[in-house]
Amino acid sequence: MLFITVTLLMMQLQSFSLLFLVLSVVPLGLIGVVAALLLFRQPLGFVAILGILSLLGMIARNGVILIDQIQAVRAEGVAVWNAVIEAATSRFRPIMLGDIDGARHDPASRSRPTTGANGMHDPPKRSDLSLLHRLLVRPGRSHQMEPT
Repeated sequence: MLFITVTLLMMQLQSFSLLFLVLSVVPLGLIGVVAALLLFRQPLGFVAILGILSLLGMIARNGVILIDQIQAVRAEGVAVWNAVIEAATSRFRPIMLGDIDGARHDPASRSRPTTGANGMHDPPKRSDLSLLHRLLVRPGRSHQMEPT
């Protein structure tokens, strides 16, 4: 699975240096995960691992989005550092809104399953179905669907 992920990132970025740039940022997300788990004294269970995988995917996706935006700004003739600043400021809000929405709909972010009045688990909600749609139907197109 890791090989497929790296291959897809390589095809999308078309550069080894950009691939390593995106992949070098991914482990930094683990610092916050470990700190949060220790702070709240939570075990590293299945749900936590599912949340970590989701977080790492969002970090990689955001890296690809920023690199794409930086390349677009540089194509206009802007200097490298100014392109980085302009891309980061213009993409901050859409990236954050997408991540907040994704975390809000992520089943791993829920503390416990909801039960109905009869004690049975509730049927899948719209948010669960939208997560399945995001994971199965549009995984390769997610950064193109972001608002500008």
